[in-house]
Amino acid sequence: MSALPLLSIITPMYNAGSMFDEFMQSLLAQTLTSLEIIIVDDGSTDGSGERADYYAQHHSYVRVIHQGNGGVSRARNAGLTVAQGKYVTFPDADDTMQPEMYQTLVTLAEQDDLDATQCNA
Repeated sequence: MSALPLLSIITPMYNAGSMFDEFMQSLLAQTLTSLEIIIVDDGSTDGSGERADYYAQHHSYVRVIHQGNGGVSRARNAGLTVAQGKYVTFPDADDTMQPEMYQTLVTLAEQDDLDATQCNA
């Protein structure tokens, strides 16, 4: 049995369009390897849900939840119901992150026993 991840990345997604692939590539490039990626497809009609499924099929730590459109809060809550990480983050499906961003934030939280860390761009 594998250890639980340190970080659950929960992303609500509704019609993310072409930005979704860039977003996923930035998540897949993270130096933090103790993570899970949960994409909550909130009723997308533009093929984003199918693209999310593709990533889940090719990466064991990516999971997709499909649901009818209910808004960002409902989508985040759906992700929280299955999240296993010690920490949680909620990036948007059109964000991109530097490869070391989550490693830096989790390291800070762990070394100083913090409940939360944040960054601004």
